[in-house]
Amino acid sequence: NEHFGQINIIDMSAVACSEVCFNLFNEIDETLVDENVATYFLTGMIFKTKSFRSDNVTPKTLQTAGELIARGARRDEIVRNLYKTKTVETLRLWGRALARLKSDPQYKIVWTLLTRHDFAIAGADESSLENIIDELIMSAPEASIAALFFERKDKSISVMLNAKRPYDALHLGAPFNAAGGRESALLHLRNQDIIKAEQKVISHLKEKIRANL
Repeated sequence: NEHFGQINIIDMSAVACSEVCFNLFNEIDETLVDENVATYFLTGMIFKTKSFRSDNVTPKTLQTAGELIARGARRDEIVRNLYKTKTVETLRLWGRALARLKSDPQYKIVWTLLTRHDFAIAGADESSLENIIDELIMSAPEASIAALFFERKDKSISVMLNAKRPYDALHLGAPFNAAGGRESALLHLRNQDIIKAEQKVISHLKEKIRANL
């Protein structure tokens, strides 16, 4: 939080902004949270915690989720829309990404690559990528860092980088024009192919990890 607002509400134990908003609404007027609002707030919590499978979930998180369900949040509808409505094109792209999955157990890094050819064969576009990085994280729960390298239409290379504590994705990606936050950041590299970008970024990540050992 950069404290750029006139009023800053910070809860370091919250797993999502929607949880912070729920607590705020409760303090102002409990009747503000009807079944629709409860559904919106629970959607944010489920999305940010990968359906309560992330390592920052606490008993308080589950208690808040239970209270939202008690107020009418439609959990089945949320799960159906977030996780059970994947297009065939997205599933094809997932397959190509997972088939090329690489890992380094020593450094607890997993990563994969997607070229423009992969997008063309799958018939998918970049809107499917967020689901893929989530799938990478779920496929390798022991990994602390997950990276998805992909080639853009202008031939530049971008990297979706996710990091678990104690690592900071934005800090790790700083040399590569990173934008984002502690948990996830988007890196950009120009004037090099995806293989060179992979070598450069993975080498940098390993160097940073060694420095923290």
